[in-house]
Amino acid sequence: MKRILTIFIFLCMAISYGHAQTNARISGVVKDEKGLPLPGVTILIKNSQIGTTSNVNGEYSLNAPKNSTLVFSFLGFSSQEINIGEKTTLNVTLKEDISKLDEVVVIGYGSVKRKNLNYATSEVSAKSIEDRPITSLQQAIQGRAAGVTVIQPSGKPGAGLNLRVRGYGSLNGSNDPLYVVDGVQLLSNDGINPNDIENITILKDASATAIYGANGANGVVLITTKSGSANKTQISVESYYGFQNVTKKLDVLNAKQFATLINEERTNVGQAPFITDVSNLPYNTNWQDEIYRRGAQQNYQLSATGGSEKYKYYLSGGWNAEDGTLAPASFGRYSIRFNQSANLYPKLKVGSNFAISRVNSVDVADNNRVNQAGVVLSALSTPPTIPVQNADGTYPQNPYQALENPVAITRGADNTSFTNKILGNVYAEYQLPADLKIRSTFGVEANDNRSDSFIDPFTTGNGRALKGFASAGSNNEVIWQNENILSYNHTFNKKHSLDAIGGVTFRKSNYTGTFLSGKNFANGSIKTVNGASQKIDASSNNSGWAYLSYLARVIYTYNDKYTVTGSFRADGSSRFGPNQKYGYFPAASVGWLISEEDFLKNVSWLSSLKLRYGIGSNGNSTGIGDFSYLARYGVGYNYPINGNTQPGSISTSIANNDLKWEVNTTNNLGLDISLFNNRISLSADAYYRKTTDALVNRPLPSQTGYGSITQNVGSLENKGLEFSLNTINYSHKNFTWQTDVEFSLNRNKVLNILGQSIMAGGVGDNGNSTITEEGQPISSFYGYISDGVDPATGNIKYRDLNKDNKITDADRTIIGNPNPKFQGGITNRFSAFGFDLSFLFQGVYGNDVYNASRIETEGMSGPKNASTAVLNRWTTPGQITDIPRAAFGDPNQNSLRNSTRFLEDGSFLKLRDLTFGYNLTSVLKKQSVLKSARIYISGRNLLTISNYKGYDPEVSREGANPFALGIDYGTYPQVRTLVFGLNAKF
Repeated sequence: MKRILTIFIFLCMAISYGHAQTNARISGVVKDEKGLPLPGVTILIKNSQIGTTSNVNGEYSLNAPKNSTLVFSFLGFSSQEINIGEKTTLNVTLKEDISKLDEVVVIGYGSVKRKNLNYATSEVSAKSIEDRPITSLQQAIQGRAAGVTVIQPSGKPGAGLNLRVRGYGSLNGSNDPLYVVDGVQLLSNDGINPNDIENITILKDASATAIYGANGANGVVLITTKSGSANKTQISVESYYGFQNVTKKLDVLNAKQFATLINEERTNVGQAPFITDVSNLPYNTNWQDEIYRRGAQQNYQLSATGGSEKYKYYLSGGWNAEDGTLAPASFGRYSIRFNQSANLYPKLKVGSNFAISRVNSVDVADNNRVNQAGVVLSALSTPPTIPVQNADGTYPQNPYQALENPVAITRGADNTSFTNKILGNVYAEYQLPADLKIRSTFGVEANDNRSDSFIDPFTTGNGRALKGFASAGSNNEVIWQNENILSYNHTFNKKHSLDAIGGVTFRKSNYTGTFLSGKNFANGSIKTVNGASQKIDASSNNSGWAYLSYLARVIYTYNDKYTVTGSFRADGSSRFGPNQKYGYFPAASVGWLISEEDFLKNVSWLSSLKLRYGIGSNGNSTGIGDFSYLARYGVGYNYPINGNTQPGSISTSIANNDLKWEVNTTNNLGLDISLFNNRISLSADAYYRKTTDALVNRPLPSQTGYGSITQNVGSLENKGLEFSLNTINYSHKNFTWQTDVEFSLNRNKVLNILGQSIMAGGVGDNGNSTITEEGQPISSFYGYISDGVDPATGNIKYRDLNKDNKITDADRTIIGNPNPKFQGGITNRFSAFGFDLSFLFQGVYGNDVYNASRIETEGMSGPKNASTAVLNRWTTPGQITDIPRAAFGDPNQNSLRNSTRFLEDGSFLKLRDLTFGYNLTSVLKKQSVLKSARIYISGRNLLTISNYKGYDPEVSREGANPFALGIDYGTYPQVRTLVFGLNAKF
């Protein structure tokens, strides 16, 4: 036993001696370049998970094998790898990583280091797009860019999202920003595959957008697509599949409740009831259950990137499809992209970026009342007492109004369309002597659109009345673009830096369009217009426009602290009169990197502090139309002469040779600050944007024979605040937590439209619901003030504003504002042990929505179904309620007046995106083919917090129409989406 014990003690001593020979205690202090200790520095033994972190005094210690390598890393500083050799003490100084200030930001016709950026911008990177199932570039921006409003007006597949930068700056022109993809200015952003996007930069103030002159008034969205890299070929696969459902359904009356209601409507006005036995009804159809279904969404993308030092390429192909929650609505996009660049000679670089896409869609009619084929309102108001379909295959109508039921609307009509798009450019770049470089680009955007519709001649009432109907429309537009830019970049004496460009650009468009329609079909087999025996309409047209522009910009920086930028652009357009053919758009900005001053250099917690100011002007010529300055003639006004019809035309407009650009002038004051080694970054901007020379249709005296003339006589303003906050709340080798917050507010006011009141937003028989007038925000809601239900009569009490003891049009007033008081979004991103979680809450506050759908569902004036809210309707004198009495024909206009009765708070908070993923890379590290893989589950619109009574408060019946915002009148409901995805790289 003693012998065994002796041997055991000897072995333990030997092992301890051996361990002492291979491991040692290493300790030290980690500091920054200013000599200040750095707490929280991660120290790892290379190629292992063994390590520690420095304490509040920057001190650390750990056991490490001799001659091993320690890796020191800390956010905001460059990592260091040091071999410890035989040392037991190792003090380290980490150098500040200035890559954040030195990172390049894309701007118009070039790029600039962030520390020299004087503009108000927002950026969205490829990383935030790749990690989520994004179907459009607007979705990628939504909730992630301060001052940029992205509203999805409906849940229809492929429905365009409305993007606005700092409010509405035009009355009759377009309020859409300019989209520029790889330098090519776009007429339409349809068909762009978000999986191909590398970076999105939004230029928001005029000092940044003035370089785009006449097209930059509403902001500029710069899109850079992916390019190749000088390494081995990498194959990427991205796919997801998921499901959609409407976010909610609305409660409507059942068959018995409906029968009771319409009988009461009749008897309240002294008429006989429609239904004699309300307890014995053959059907109780739930029309929402009949038309809404589970939708599907799927996406498949395949890309390859690679190249060498002299040649790089990126090739991708993708298919995205969406089957809507309301059949047969659907959307599909096919896309192919090929980007390449080559260094042919040491000073010559050439390249090209080309994309081809095809978008297919099947539409369903919404945003209308039932007699105009509005399927959503039909589902809410069609009587539940009829079946979906008759035994003979026809669809029964509302027996009391001869209106189609919602299933008939969706199945009885085919509405299809497609868009083919070609987008691309070729360029050559040559390095000249003396730091000069010239770049010439030739680009093209070609859009080919076609839409077809057909109504079956037998199954629906409308189809039987027309004996079938078909229409076909097509339009084609090709835009050519050429840019020639000379640039100069030089640094003098290490302190003076000059970056200058000058150039000339040219754009030209050719447009053609045709439209055909016909009715009276023998059967439903032939769905094209040639099957119609009676042609109704046949027309064609062509048009075009051209721009010639000159531009220049100079960026001067002194000692990386003071930056001055000046730009100028001159634009000539065929759209404007000969007296105002050219517009001139100057801009200037200054920036002061205060943190580089001596009095702040030693402030350890301050990473950077910059103050900037910019002023500039730019124009707006989009949405105006071609040849608007000319005296134009209209065709199709034929004359009968001697019994024969002869072709004729009439004068339709007066010439205006002084017609010119709308001009936007913006002042922007900004502050950028980063703290604690860039763990906290804040950007704040205040701006004042004024539009002058706004295009307004000025009424003309009737004796002139013309209704109006377009003139530059209007003005309006936008002013607001924007804040972007980015924080790294916790960063460790196994866990990180980051937060991004975007907050903005904008105040819009019309200053001058010659005293006019522009009425819009018509809803059914109620007429216009919005007004735009001087001194008020654009598209204010307009109507009567409802003071509730009179307990004595059961009728709505409207406020008599002019005190004349009667309710007339003179008692209408502004009753609401569709523009929010503020909006924002907050994104949180977590990662731990290969798992990642991100979620985006986005919301608006203080806006109103006019729920005109309630005019139909709470009107109680005809034989239509209604919301369950009417179960609380007034029935007896003295009753206290907010729902008036039911009365056939609405003799007291309880619902036929636009009023505050149907105005609701449109504020909402949405869980816009939620994504949970797992990175399989660590599991796959032993094999070499699959480099990385990530699986995830992602949801969109999972939660909506709102008091809105309709389907969803995020709604706008007329989309981007600035005169009719925030109206809900049977809009396709928003959808909740859940998808499962896989991303892999080989």
